[in-house]
Amino acid sequence: MRLLITGILIAFSLHSIAQQRFFAGAEIGYGYMFRKIESKDVLKANGLGSSINLGLSASYRIFDAIQIEGGFRTNRQSLPLRDKHFEDRVDGFEATMKSTSWYRSYYGSLKYSHEVDHNTYFYGKVGFEYNSIRAESLNQSAEYIKGFETLSINTSFAESNKSLTPEIGLETFTHRGHQLVYGIKYNHTFGSPLMTGSYKVTNGPTTIAQDQFRMSGKNISLTVQFNYVLWKKAKRERTTKPVEEPELIVLEEIATAQPIISSSGEANGREYDINHKIRVTSPKVTVTVYDHQMEDGDIISLILNDEWIIQNYHLTKAKKVFEIELKEGNNDFILYALNLGKYAPNTAAIIVDDGNKQHEVILESTLDKSDALEIKYVKQKK
Repeated sequence: MRLLITGILIAFSLHSIAQQRFFAGAEIGYGYMFRKIESKDVLKANGLGSSINLGLSASYRIFDAIQIEGGFRTNRQSLPLRDKHFEDRVDGFEATMKSTSWYRSYYGSLKYSHEVDHNTYFYGKVGFEYNSIRAESLNQSAEYIKGFETLSINTSFAESNKSLTPEIGLETFTHRGHQLVYGIKYNHTFGSPLMTGSYKVTNGPTTIAQDQFRMSGKNISLTVQFNYVLWKKAKRERTTKPVEEPELIVLEEIATAQPIISSSGEANGREYDINHKIRVTSPKVTVTVYDHQMEDGDIISLILNDEWIIQNYHLTKAKKVFEIELKEGNNDFILYALNLGKYAPNTAAIIVDDGNKQHEVILESTLDKSDALEIKYVKQKK
């Protein structure tokens, strides 16, 4: 619970500068109930003890990684039982016994997501639930009579209990920003068992067989959830004012521009600042460029040591990978913005891999000044 509260406080303290989304969601889950039968010589589990739940939720996602969720679920849990000895003694009779409970859960959860591919994330999640059993499920009894024998079953459910619900899984996003989640969840109930029960077979005053059983409320289940995005906001850097009509540089002018003059922090008539420095040990490195935030129409060109290496590239979450060759010493790698997209400034994630180590930086450029990365190639001594 403290972890959840801490996450909420951190999220709201940073919400003004972070990428954000707000969802309304629906989920369905089906799982296996863990149960215990005292004497397996009498009762048998007749099939799987099942758990089905339907839920509605609201959630808030920040930094494209942390998601806080709250909601409620309606749950149905069932334990089917069978006494084959009774059926054998009473020829032709089949006692189909089932103990079923309905209850509602109110929950809160905190989730962390890590991107593994374009718009696909692996996540870990921890939640806390308060379970309230419906009154009609609290106490149940059933009786079967055949010949001189009477079979009776009585169950008693706790009015309420609490659960911890760790969960792992995969989530994806549609092009409109809606979220689809596939997870495996473990429900660990504590405080009291979900249900306890007794079973007895009698012949007049004589007890022929009896047994005890219970369900702890623990279960493992598969869940599918759809979250509809109600509101979203891209990361705010230096300004939150959107540019209604992105300013584009005429591409023909770029293609026919004079050779880039790079001196005293100037490239193609625009100043640049070296705000990042890395060191590599290979003359050839692999570079990956992509939009690590919400796609907003950024268009870029890239400059390396006075030469265009990419021109007029529309930045997306899809990673563009290419190889560059470095000179010994310092190499200036410049992000040249052709527009500001929907939200300023123009921002790109750059990963440089020299075969030994990956370096990741975020470059931010405007139409007045470019951001640059200094890549220092140091030849390895043999």
